[in-house]
Amino acid sequence: MNTSAFQKPFFGFLFYDSPHNYNLPYWLPHPFKPYWENVDHTVLNNDFDPVPFYNSYKNTVWFCDSLIQQVLSKLEEKNLLENTIVVITSDHGQEFNENKKIIGDIPAIFPNTNFRFLV
Repeated sequence: MNTSAFQKPFFGFLFYDSPHNYNLPYWLPHPFKPYWENVDHTVLNNDFDPVPFYNSYKNTVWFCDSLIQQVLSKLEEKNLLENTIVVITSDHGQEFNENKKIIGDIPAIFPNTNFRFLV
């Protein structure tokens, strides 16, 4: 979006992957604490404390939110936001032990398949 070639309609797609691996580089802010520096799925079971795991996820989502804000700000700066449809969605939900659905060391995603879709 750093060019002035937006005279015609265009399509853009961004995929933010950090919530899939739960980890951010150490130099980025981690506002939600305590969090796992490295998510270890082998320790997941129906008895673990979900707070550090969940906070790791929330930190990555917080980072993605900041990236989305940069995109929206750039669209506004280029006077494109008023004529742009922005769609924000996710691919699945995540179990953080709130339903005790850890299967082996894998959090079940199926009970949490409700995901957000914003336009």
